[in-house]
Amino acid sequence: MADSTHKTGVWWGTPFRARPDKLLAANRLAPLPPYGVNGEEDGTDLAAQLRMYKIKDGELDAFMEEWRKTIVPLRKSFGFKVEGAWCRREADEFVWIISYDGPEGFEARDAAYYASAERKAVSPDPARHLTHIDTRLMTAVPA
Repeated sequence: MADSTHKTGVWWGTPFRARPDKLLAANRLAPLPPYGVNGEEDGTDLAAQLRMYKIKDGELDAFMEEWRKTIVPLRKSFGFKVEGAWCRREADEFVWIISYDGPEGFEARDAAYYASAERKAVSPDPARHLTHIDTRLMTAVPA
């Protein structure tokens, strides 16, 4: 019998079971000591975010075109760096990594980005092509 305090489901083919209060925590990697851009312990905190999207069937190309034309330049104007982007056409999945190493920190800058008039004015919004979003905030470690 399922416990009503747990959510169950399938995410990208992987079954999961988590308590609701643990769902957010489960989407974050364990914090690691901050390292600089070159992996030196200089106290800076280069944060990156892994963004994984499930795209509506048949809409991957339209999403990528809109993302490239609107979201990428806007993210860059807010000081974010696009580290890379990848897709799995057969599964309608899109993954990208963005980073930010400014003084206010990733989460504060990300909140400013989403609250901005520029982001709210994006039309049509490429997010309309998405069926699921999963994000993970990560910190750099020395290689």
